[in-house]
Amino acid sequence: MRLEDLDYHLPPELIAQRPLEPRDAARLLVCRGATPAA
Repeated sequence: MRLEDLDYHLPPELIAQRPLEPRDAARLLVCRGATPAA
């Protein structure tokens, strides 16, 4: 892996500024190998 592989555009409006309410409504994507799981 090269450092350039991790350089991508991420618009600031897509970065959470505060936690979602209610907190248990938040989601996280976990990627293990080639099989994604949520």
